[in-house]
Amino acid sequence: MPKQYRLLAGKPMLRRAVAALLQDVRIARAVVAVTDGDPWAHTALQGMDRVDILSCGGATRADTVRNTLAALRLPDDA
Repeated sequence: MPKQYRLLAGKPMLRRAVAALLQDVRIARAVVAVTDGDPWAHTALQGMDRVDILSCGGATRADTVRNTLAALRLPDDA
């Protein structure tokens, strides 16, 4: 299991990270990019408001960021 889904005090590390981001009132939504067919993301983030999961992961982290920006129609320098 990838480390972002491992439990930390009973909750997936990814869930804790996203919850921390969403505590900032300036953040309207959190977008989590995952590889196509990721079996853990939806369970880890289930029931969280203001969270979108996009299956657009790439071969590298840079590819994933590029794919996510393209999916969101944001320029690369946004």
